[in-house]
Amino acid sequence: MLALLVIGGTVVLARPLTDADIRQRAITPVPALPSESPAVVGPAPTTTAPSPAATTVAPRPPLPTSAITTTTPPARIRTARFELVSGITDFVVRSATLDDVDFRVRGGEPTFTDGVLRVTPAGGGSPVEVQLSDRIVWGLRMAGGVKTATFDLAGATISRIDLDGGAETIDITLGRLTRTLPIRMAGGVSQWHIRTDREVPVLVEVGDGAGDIAIYGRHKGGTAPGAVIRSGDLGDAAGLDVDAAAGMGLLEIS
Repeated sequence: MLALLVIGGTVVLARPLTDADIRQRAITPVPALPSESPAVVGPAPTTTAPSPAATTVAPRPPLPTSAITTTTPPARIRTARFELVSGITDFVVRSATLDDVDFRVRGGEPTFTDGVLRVTPAGGGSPVEVQLSDRIVWGLRMAGGVKTATFDLAGATISRIDLDGGAETIDITLGRLTRTLPIRMAGGVSQWHIRTDREVPVLVEVGDGAGDIAIYGRHKGGTAPGAVIRSGDLGDAAGLDVDAAAGMGLLEIS
């Protein structure tokens, strides 16, 4: 049986539901509503300040290596010569232990070249005093004239002495001799004294005469030019070989 329904002005034919239709609808499951996924609430986001950028430390460059300049110290001299270049009133030479130097000069201008120490008086009449290292074997030359020359060489080793400048007085004190020491006097001298640490053989050649020559207390008196005086056998032994080329008033060896 059909029923006539009017819905909203529209005629709709409706068939009454049968028992079978009712049972069919009863067993048809009602579709479940779609379930919404539960919202997962997480912890509130934490705002983290950005970490400071890591400081990059540049490696320190190696210190520059400075070139080390090494110099070989000059070899210490073993032999040398000393010269008094010009005249002076008073002149003194002494041997001394000087450790780190070879000589010291007071009252003069020194130069040292090629193993020769030359001293020029500073002027003004002041005396010149020179100290020579007793570590060195020295040869001595007095080129200028002096009034008084004193050689205090008791601690030195001397290879020879040349007295080319004249003098009023020359006083030489020697240490222990190990060989024959030649001494030449060419400038003339009034009073000349030589002292040794002990009595040694002596040879004196008189070139221009002498008022008196005394050797270890033995006086010869006036001596003519060209005379040769001996005391002991010089030979190759330690002793004095004196060449008095110029005139002299007195030569005394003691």
